[in-house]
Amino acid sequence: MGAYNLDADERVTVELKDEILALFKKPEQLADGYHIAIHDIIYLSNKLNPKTPYKPIRLYKKSKGRYSESPVHDRVIMQDDAITDKLNGKIAHASIRDFSHRVEKMNAYSSAQVEDMINQGRKPSKVRIVLEFWLSFLKRYFLKGYWRQGLIGYIYAMNYAYSRFLRQIKYYETTYKQKKKIK
Repeated sequence: MGAYNLDADERVTVELKDEILALFKKPEQLADGYHIAIHDIIYLSNKLNPKTPYKPIRLYKKSKGRYSESPVHDRVIMQDDAITDKLNGKIAHASIRDFSHRVEKMNAYSSAQVEDMINQGRKPSKVRIVLEFWLSFLKRYFLKGYWRQGLIGYIYAMNYAYSRFLRQIKYYETTYKQKKKIK
């Protein structure tokens, strides 16, 4: 194949390992890249969250894909002529060591997101600052089914909503300072 992307806090499930090994038994049928679902391990358990917000390319031919240059989105960009497929196995993502670590990560990530938003030329929105937290919480808790995980699901939804709110207020602060040339 060529390349794969697996972070230090991720592991390949047995099902995914078996699926990849089966792929390589028929090299003539290999696609140029494969989308693989990443499922968070629910904190304080060994269960995978049944929902996943992302299914990026994680296994690919180096001749057909490359990393994006975004400071936020660690993604593989495939060439226009590349043929991609998806694998059914999952990557298990242990995204939370503890909540102190999560808060540090959230702070750093939201700052990187602000940089990305500025580079994209996005405009801050006061309405978004007001609504972002509540809409993000409702989306995760009800639409994404976090309520099914009980208290941990509630904590996750609140944490996600706060991270989205943090991103918006940091973005507003940064653009306000730029307009007023405040340090």
